Amino acid sequence: MKIKNKSLLILTYISLLSLVLSALYGCTGNKKAEQSSYDFGGDYTYENPKVNPHAYFNEDFTFSDGFNLKNLEGGEIVQEGGGTQTLYITGITSLKYYLESDIYVCRGVNNNNSPKVGLIAGYNEKNTFGFMLDPLPAITRPLVLTCSKRTGASAFAWASSDGSDSLYRTINGALKKAKEGKHIKLGVARDGSNFYFFVNDEFIQLISSKKYIGSDDKSCPGFMTINMLAKFTNIRYSVDSNEIDALISGR
Repeated sequence: MKIKNKSLLILTYISLLSLVLSALYGCTGNKKAEQSSYDFGGDYTYENPKVNPHAYFNEDFTFSDGFNLKNLEGGEIVQEGGGTQTLYITGITSLKYYLESDIYVCRGVNNNNSPKVGLIAGYNEKNTFGFMLDPLPAITRPLVLTCSKRTGASAFAWASSDGSDSLYRTINGALKKAKEGKHIKLGVARDGSNFYFFVNDEFIQLISSKKYIGSDDKSCPGFMTINMLAKFTNIRYSVDSNEIDALISGR
């Protein structure tokens, strides 16, 4: 049997794959987001609604247009855009902080075969240092890894192995199944040049390096997605030195 239209076959396969992933992750997003998964003609963007930026967070923050803050008062942030989307909690820019959040994985967009979602461990004018989840290699053993991007660079540099300045690890059962869909809890603490990484409240690695953010260079944490629709809930962050010391003591 000869295939007359290979392009049509490929598009059909991608559409079916998107439906399977949506069913597995149990989260479909809004109408615009659903349509974007089947629109192969270009990027998807979301026009952010007007909200009081202090309705939930007590500090200033900045975000790209994919972040939907309409349920901010309810403690929920939804990311509905394609490409790389970021939200920075700039109001807690410092040398010491902690951020955690439950992250619900919705679906990939823009035909990307490796969408990601996670936390920004540190951002400043020099660099972006990320702590990301890649759910697609194996849904039961998702991959968590770090990445970095120097200001002016065209792309992120991704970790390919565990090391003193990188994290690359699969974790059995890290994506928890709930009524609302599959989710994972990520946390990151910064103390000078030390970054402490947590998955589902378990400490997994310390990266002590000036390669990304210097010990004297202030930064802020945040959220980031790359061609992934996602929901962030149970968000908590702190700059309380005693609380952070208790969290990282003995790590």
